Amino acid sequence: MDPVERFAQYALAFEHAFASDDWSVLPSHFTADATYETYGAPPLAGRAAGRAAVVERLRGLVDGIDRRFDRRAPAIVDGPRERDGGVWMRFALTLERDGLSPLTIHGDHTVLFDGPHIARIEEYVPARDGAAVEAYLAQHAARLHPPRGTALPLSVARMEALVSAYAAAKSRADIDAALAVCSDDFQLETVALHTRAQGADAARAQLGVFFTAFPDYAVRLEGLAAGDTGMAAWGRARLSFKGPLLEIPPTGRTAELPIFCVFGFRGDRIASERFVFDLADLCAQTGLPLELLSAMARGNGSQRAAAS
Repeated sequence: MDPVERFAQYALAFEHAFASDDWSVLPSHFTADATYETYGAPPLAGRAAGRAAVVERLRGLVDGIDRRFDRRAPAIVDGPRERDGGVWMRFALTLERDGLSPLTIHGDHTVLFDGPHIARIEEYVPARDGAAVEAYLAQHAARLHPPRGTALPLSVARMEALVSAYAAAKSRADIDAALAVCSDDFQLETVALHTRAQGADAARAQLGVFFTAFPDYAVRLEGLAAGDTGMAAWGRARLSFKGPLLEIPPTGRTAELPIFCVFGFRGDRIASERFVFDLADLCAQTGLPLELLSAMARGNGSQRAAAS
């Protein structure tokens, strides 16, 4: 994996941490003696040394600045690309609070790696931007959310971050990380198999069965489209039938097929996923018995209809 790809993985993990407020996903990206330094003016300037201190500084900046606004819109102005031994990008972060003018922070961000882990983050924020942030927070303190206060209302960017974090966790077969961005009453529906898991515990069990059969499942999202309260995502999944599925022995064969998902949201969490794929296509590529799975799916559908 090249440095830009490693940087992209870290950026995705950061967005997951921001969306879920679960910062335990970040330490594994850093070396034990990692440093994070921002050059400029307070309150952005500062330095942290050591893995735990780096993660705490990232969290502190988010809680002390980003979460005081209603909306957060990060943008990459240039990059990311390899430069001077690291991965560099130029960013613009716009923060919005209803009734106030937006606040935009510009800067350069460089990540230096030691092997697969981040050894140092360097940020250069113009002094005028740091001074503007300090003045804005002081002037509008009473009209902003208090530090570590109310979570940001859901936005398109927020929905995208939640879905991306959920998809990345599933591609690692990390059920705990996937459900960390879901509500306690999360509903997971696999349309092709007529299965529906109601609640996080049921979803955990259903995902466990799936990852036992397809432990290398990975999805590549190719597009996202948002509505007022939901989001659709589509892409391609690659998975190998390497473990038993119910009583069907594995074939070891691999499939790659298009997938489509529809997500619902409640509060600051994913409340539901409808997962759609072509069952016949999966069976043809992996050697799963289509007639048997179709019969099982019809049975699942009949049981649900009777229950309702």
